[in-house]
Amino acid sequence: MSIIDRAKSLVGGGGDDSFRYQCTSCMEIFESEEAHMGKVACPQCGDRNVRDFA
Repeated sequence: MSIIDRAKSLVGGGGDDSFRYQCTSCMEIFESEEAHMGKVACPQCGDRNVRDFA
């Protein structure tokens, strides 16, 4: 855990955000704590071509 994450958890502002994505290759819907879509890979097939899933 980074110092920033630790500080956020102490003041109640960290760790609970998750984002839903859908893989455009295998259509898997999954959640990730990563907000930047370019850093997310599908846990099912490993493809990085994902989109927001609302």
